[in-house]
Amino acid sequence: MRRIDAILRKNVHISWQIAWTAAGILCGALISDFMPYTYFTGLDWLVITVSVYIIAFLRRSGFAIILALLAGLCLGLYVGAQTQANLAEFEQLYGKDVTIQGTVADDTTRSQSGDQRIKLRDLKISGKPKNGTIWASSQTEVEIKRGDYASLSGVVSPGFGTMHAALFEAQLTDILRPVPGDITRVARDNFADKVEQHISQPQASLGISFLVGQRSALPTIIQDMFRDLGLVHLVVASGFHLTIVVRFARRLFAGQSKYIATATSFMLIAGFLLLTGFSTSMVRASLVTGLSLLAWYYGRSIHPVVLLLVVAAITVLINPLYILGDMAWYLSFAAFSGVIILAPLLHAYFWHPDKKPGFIRYLIIATTSAQITTFPIIAVTFEQYSPLALLSNLLVLPLVPVVMMGTFLVGVNSFLLPWLATTLAIPTQWGLHYITTVAEYLTTLPWATSSVSISSLTVILYYAFVLFAVVYMQRVTSYDIRTENPID
Repeated sequence: MRRIDAILRKNVHISWQIAWTAAGILCGALISDFMPYTYFTGLDWLVITVSVYIIAFLRRSGFAIILALLAGLCLGLYVGAQTQANLAEFEQLYGKDVTIQGTVADDTTRSQSGDQRIKLRDLKISGKPKNGTIWASSQTEVEIKRGDYASLSGVVSPGFGTMHAALFEAQLTDILRPVPGDITRVARDNFADKVEQHISQPQASLGISFLVGQRSALPTIIQDMFRDLGLVHLVVASGFHLTIVVRFARRLFAGQSKYIATATSFMLIAGFLLLTGFSTSMVRASLVTGLSLLAWYYGRSIHPVVLLLVVAAITVLINPLYILGDMAWYLSFAAFSGVIILAPLLHAYFWHPDKKPGFIRYLIIATTSAQITTFPIIAVTFEQYSPLALLSNLLVLPLVPVVMMGTFLVGVNSFLLPWLATTLAIPTQWGLHYITTVAEYLTTLPWATSSVSISSLTVILYYAFVLFAVVYMQRVTSYDIRTENPID
């Protein structure tokens, strides 16, 4: 009893109170899917949440940690219940033929059968505003852009991931492109047009996808190759792209002014978000990068576990549907935890805990770690896995920052110095052609993809073993994982 009392009275850092609050939010949002939502939607529940939270942060003790967890749990239940109530409204529409108007939330893509896949937000159903997001597929030949205002009709089906509902084989009844509309999308498309004047296809579309995550312009065959080889994270806007851009800006200006480097990096984050759209991976990457930048600016460190929990909780507060079934959300955080937690511990255990790895070694370790932490999710979701994923990433990843910079310089100089853009396009084209050639060759190998099926119990045991390995390596090496910063 004395030991327990001592633990409860022990002073703790405020960051751990925040981390346990975040853990409670995640648990509460997840539990809300199994609880009657009517119990937690009232303002009285929110008052209870705020009251417990205030009491939790009046002191810095082990007991306050428990209260912080409870406060987070209450808040997670509240936001999760609000989402469940919203979903219940959409359930009343299932099976009905309706007309839905809304703004196209993201770049559309086309399936192998040719149907266009659309996400709508700012909805109006039968003329009445409705809060939510709808996924739709349509065989229309009309080129639909992000920011367009579309009207679709069809039978409403249950949604998936972060989608509140779905319309399969919908009919496009009207389309309006506002002027000026989505200015960042227009600027991005104009930039892409300039790049295409100097770099031939499909390499031009691949370069733009690397730079800003515009996967919609990529030919389906390249999308399929990258998916089969575990390279799809390179052609969607993600933390990898954002980290490259921010690292470049920080190192470019850090020698002049830490403030300028930080301010420039934040402007790049905001611009990147506007250009690419607020996808799951970009929201997560922006939050991680932003918090890491603030820690670097103030000379502080954030424990990766705290950073992981806080960013996950923020995204869930924005949209609780992330944790209730969005596999992209789970993959994003699994990959992040592999790179920032597992990778440095592997290096410390097998090499030297006090020395930073070289570029090639870091690439191998980080890629392997991300593959380890994401494998069960990929296996459960897609029931297939590429044994060549590690090899393909090692062959392609080192060149991606180079072709990203090349594509950017070609696009910029297309407006300023066209002759220089033509010159810069030559090595950029070569680099992009190398990547497509590697992908084409690897996909022809008979073992490029393998079918795999694992049970839920296997997934739990797998991650339990990974967690045990992480704790064991940290204990053996005494490596201070707080020294890791995603933007370094």
